[in-house]
Amino acid sequence: MTKLDDFIEEQLQDPVFKEKYDALEPEFVVMQAMIDARKDKGMTQKELSAATGISQADINLYRYRGV
Repeated sequence: MTKLDDFIEEQLQDPVFKEKYDALEPEFVVMQAMIDARKDKGMTQKELSAATGISQADINLYRYRGV
């Protein structure tokens, strides 16, 4: 586990945080599907960014969130 994982796990003990975090699950699922498709197609993050309009920085953040 990373420090971020530990931090998130700790924050999930707060019911308000957990509710908001859980509400983001559909977004995480979509982003993971996009990342998986990108890899399957051999696309770079830059190419995915151009194709979707999502910034390359945001795509990279999702990758490191463990989505």
